Amino acid sequence: MSGYDFDGMTAADCRAEAQKCRTRSAESFERCQEDGFLSQKGLDVSAQVYDIQAEIIDRGGVAIFPALFDLDGNQVPAIRELNQYDNWSWRILDPDAPNTRRTLGWFPESNARKPGAARSNDAKRGYYVGRATAPAEASTGGNRSTFWAKVVHYFEGRYVPGEIVDNGIGVTNLGEHYKIMES
Repeated sequence: MSGYDFDGMTAADCRAEAQKCRTRSAESFERCQEDGFLSQKGLDVSAQVYDIQAEIIDRGGVAIFPALFDLDGNQVPAIRELNQYDNWSWRILDPDAPNTRRTLGWFPESNARKPGAARSNDAKRGYYVGRATAPAEASTGGNRSTFWAKVVHYFEGRYVPGEIVDNGIGVTNLGEHYKIMES
C-alpha cells in the first residue's frame, strides 16, 4: 500500500531505518552540499515515514483519525472528504450498509479557527467532530513539486469504526482535534 515494506518490522527496526536515512542524508550533504538536495529530501522524508510507522507500531498498529459523532456521543458512519473549496465535509453513510457508500447526507465541518466556536457551530448542525483510532500505515504523499510523510488510513475511503478517543461530549480536548486538522 505505501511503497514501504513494514512486514515483520518492530518499532525499533523502524527507528533504526529512520536513523540510517538521516545518516545517508547528512553524508550526501557533506559530499555535495545543495547539489544532492533531491536525494537528501527523499531520505529525510523516508526517515519521517519510518518514525511515523514506529509510533503506529507502538500503538498496536493504529493511529488517531477524525471521526464524526452525533450529539449523544455515538460514532456516525461517515467518511471525511475534502470538498471542491478545500474545506472538510463528511459524507454521512447509511448505518445499515456503511461500506456501500450510499450517502444519506453531507455535513460541512466548521471552518472557525477557535475550537470552542467550531464545536458550537458543528453542534448547531447536529454533530461533533472528535477522534477515534483505526488501523494505519505510514506512507508518503505529495504532488509534482513537493512530497511529505503522512499517515494513511488502511481503509481510506471507507468507514471503519474504531475505539473512541474523544467524542466531543464532556471533558474533551477539541483543541487537539483542530490542531490535527491544520496539519
